Amino acid sequence: MRKELSLKKINSQGARTERIKAVAIKAPVGNTHADIRKKDGKHGFVTTDNKFVNRKQGAKIATKAKQTKTKVKSLHSTDLKKGK
Repeated sequence: MRKELSLKKINSQGARTERIKAVAIKAPVGNTHADIRKKDGKHGFVTTDNKFVNRKQGAKIATKAKQTKTKVKSLHSTDLKKGK
């Protein structure tokens, strides 16, 4: 739990800012890796609040958390700045 909290940044009002934690693929249980890559997987990200978000939602979160160099409409892993 402490490791996750360290991924969150504190904004100027003293509140924690949700951030992108990892790239993820969400898929139904029981699918093979090949099935997920072909059609069944939904590409997105996991946040510091442990929520799965799609690329559009991820773009809003990452932009607000200043994890991207520029504002993007659909987030891709290459849009994210390297972590420290």
